[in-house]
Amino acid sequence: MYQRVVLFLLLSMGLQAQAPKVRWRPWSGTSFAQGKAEGKPVLVDAEATWCHWCHVMEAKTYGDPEVAGLVNASFVAIKADIDLHPDAQELYSDIGWPGTTLYAPDGRVLWRHRGYIPKEEFLPVLKRIAEGDRSPWKEEEPASTLAAEAGDPLVWGRKEVDGHFDDNRGGWGRQKYPIAMNLEELFRRASEGDGSARFRALYTLSQQRHITDPVWGGIFQYSAGPDWHEVHFEKLATLQAGYLENLAEAYRATGDEDWKRDAAKVLRFLRRFFQHPDGGYSATVDADLGGHGAAKPRLLGKDYYALGDQARLRAGLPRTDTRRYAQVQGLLMSALARLAGVQEDPQVLVDARRTAAYAEAHLKEDGGYLHGEGQPGVFFLQDQAAMLKGLLALFESTQDAAYLKRAQSLAEFIQARLSDGKGLYFARFGGAEALPVANRRPVDDNLLLARGFIRLHALTGEEMWRGRAKSIAERLCTIAGLDGQGRWLGEALLLLAELKEDPPHLVISGPLSDSRTGDLLAAIQRLWMPGVVILHYDPALGEPSNPELSFPIMKAPAAFLCGKGTCSKPLLNSEDLEKERLRRR
Repeated sequence: MYQRVVLFLLLSMGLQAQAPKVRWRPWSGTSFAQGKAEGKPVLVDAEATWCHWCHVMEAKTYGDPEVAGLVNASFVAIKADIDLHPDAQELYSDIGWPGTTLYAPDGRVLWRHRGYIPKEEFLPVLKRIAEGDRSPWKEEEPASTLAAEAGDPLVWGRKEVDGHFDDNRGGWGRQKYPIAMNLEELFRRASEGDGSARFRALYTLSQQRHITDPVWGGIFQYSAGPDWHEVHFEKLATLQAGYLENLAEAYRATGDEDWKRDAAKVLRFLRRFFQHPDGGYSATVDADLGGHGAAKPRLLGKDYYALGDQARLRAGLPRTDTRRYAQVQGLLMSALARLAGVQEDPQVLVDARRTAAYAEAHLKEDGGYLHGEGQPGVFFLQDQAAMLKGLLALFESTQDAAYLKRAQSLAEFIQARLSDGKGLYFARFGGAEALPVANRRPVDDNLLLARGFIRLHALTGEEMWRGRAKSIAERLCTIAGLDGQGRWLGEALLLLAELKEDPPHLVISGPLSDSRTGDLLAAIQRLWMPGVVILHYDPALGEPSNPELSFPIMKAPAAFLCGKGTCSKPLLNSEDLEKERLRRR
């Protein structure tokens, strides 16, 4: 009896060891070329390392012997890590992660699917295409019906995004994401006297506490349900950046210390789990413990994050993607620089500077920023736009001219390498091999870039940057262009508002050696004026970066608030600043 049991176990182990696994190729032109050369269809699995359902599909669907055997025999299978490859992220963002696309050998799309696919649903599709069906895929989304609609896109867009707002629970739509740009847009309206926008912004931020980690800090990715309690537990560095900027704005708007305490929790998480000793930040942490072939069974996020600090540490840490991408560094540079003005923690600005230094030392190449270390010669618009935002924010926070100089150089690089010559900018430049997919013009990245160009114009007075921002808006921000974006309209609305009226400027005139100049700079950093451009002018050092904003030398340092064609009288302290802000609302 004992011998029969042992023999059975040995046979079972042998069969398990022989079970086929999908032979994944990397996201590359060579992998697509293999499909064409062999006459095989291509399967692309777009996944994120932190994605719960990606892990489930890898284990259950692709881990099934029948699926794996069919894929290996009849397809060229490509695994696209969307964090490592921003062009894949942009290409498949409309179907999410996991996102599955099947191509004919000649590159035509045969089938696409959003999300997890059980074996029972996937096998018939794979068999049909493996047997030679090359029927083209037809997109189900209808074209916009608003192509000819007249009116103001800003007015139309605000009405559209407001229609998605959940008055009962806060946030937009049924699934609740922390949409930082929508909150920034509400704060912008609130600063102009819109009390409803102020309430909605603050209420949504308070509701977002339900998707934050009460033990380690940091915000999770989203809630699958409308009440903020069906949490998906991934933590993304990009979301931490947007959340920090929103919290800083909430404190400026209210003076409520709770918002600063919320920000301190996010900082604690970033420093403990994402920050690298030599500068820069990791990208993501998984929703669950396990799920990457580890010997221990998976512990789902809902169970893991219900544990306290020590219990979590005893169980182990979810997998962290420690790669330091330029996009992450740029967005966190901006967030930390904006937060430094309100957080009584001098390390915040130090962290922002160290992050910029890391990017400069390890990611800079030929005037642009690589996506990550070890990826030479490839430049993504996503990274350039985020780094431009970060450098400009650091300049305004520190008034260190080196950051502005880097930002100007980067903008010139973007124009030279990524412009399509028609007003928009391509997703990618360079690379040893071309992918057989179109080099697209990503909407979100172009909008972020346009806002960076507007900021650069405001800081330098160089009109060409505003003109380039306007060209992007003319291509993307028509009513027809905004239609179909649903609730994700914040960035576009901010761009339209900034083009409609140049942002106000606060110029501090006085030597930095005078402590009163430093006091004015600190007071301005705390002032609630969303979008205000901050410039320091030391008459002893020559003209300011924007030569239109020079002021006479005075006996004491002073600030001047300029906008709508006029400048204020000299403002000598925080009380003067607040009175002038209220007067101009």
